[in-house]
Amino acid sequence: MKDRMTCGITEIDNGLSGFYYGDLVLSTSRPGHGNIYLLISIARGICFSAKDSPKCLIFTNNERKNCAYYQTGDEGIFTYYNYAAKDLQCFKKELVSVIKTTGAKIVVVENVELDFGKSSDFYRYLKKTASDSEILIFVKANMSRNSERKSYFDPKIADIEGSAVLEQVADKFIIMHRLDVLGIKDMSGRDQRDLTDLRLCSGDVLRTDTKYILFDSEKRIFKDFTPDDKRYGYYYL
Repeated sequence: MKDRMTCGITEIDNGLSGFYYGDLVLSTSRPGHGNIYLLISIARGICFSAKDSPKCLIFTNNERKNCAYYQTGDEGIFTYYNYAAKDLQCFKKELVSVIKTTGAKIVVVENVELDFGKSSDFYRYLKKTASDSEILIFVKANMSRNSERKSYFDPKIADIEGSAVLEQVADKFIIMHRLDVLGIKDMSGRDQRDLTDLRLCSGDVLRTDTKYILFDSEKRIFKDFTPDDKRYGYYYL
């Protein structure tokens, strides 16, 4: 029996029934909503709470960011690696090498608009790596361009690039967006400041109810929505 790991964000832990080594977890959003920070917030929480105190690797090809940008100068629990792979074969070699070198048990993959990121082989490889190496892999995926042309925003798994393959290989899905970024206001016309909408899917169970958490823009972390936050007067809650 595998140990269930939690991240400390109640809505995510309950909605996805926790996390396990061997899982491939996919998170997606439109650009600018802080998707990568959500994954890092989840990974950070797991590292703090898991019995084996796992090491976490951030594997990214975004050269504009560095380790301090992701960590915001906090606990320094991550190893940061900027990969230079131009094709899938190079990516595989780099990822395996860095995992072995760092001993990471949790890996956050930020795939920034690479051609091989749209390939079914990319996601199949990540799932195989998670299973074979008994590690937990989070991957930041992209919404399809078609989703941006909708007159309203009601995200579904089908809106994710490569969704047909992802439904076969991913163990859990998180679709997120921040209401203030979309300009969604409450019934009184007030901004839904820092409020984040989550759609969660674990295995074959797609939750139809929407969950909410908060984004701390100063620390760049996501956290539970607490009773004290009611002072902001969120309509949706």
